[in-house]
Amino acid sequence: MLEFDNAILNYLNQYVGVSPRFDAAVVFLSWISLLKMTPLILILWSFWFIRDGNRVNRRKDVVLVFLGSCIAMAIARAIVILTLSSAAFIQSGPDAAYS
Repeated sequence: MLEFDNAILNYLNQYVGVSPRFDAAVVFLSWISLLKMTPLILILWSFWFIRDGNRVNRRKDVVLVFLGSCIAMAIARAIVILTLSSAAFIQSGPDAAYS
């Protein structure tokens, strides 16, 4: 998987520094949290307010999807915290994961 990630990063990084305006736009857009969450919120909102005969079951599904994703994020964060201790990172150095 590391080779695949490196291939993607190398492809995208070839465009870094080519256009200062594009670089500034990417940095600006990366700091706007509203822009990142708006599509997800609009999708959930549209599923919540669709008018048809199956409203109760669909709303139950939306809530379950939201709770499931929150649980998945908590599990992923716990795995990261438990597996990547700062002491191991300091002892082995930042490039040890790529060797």
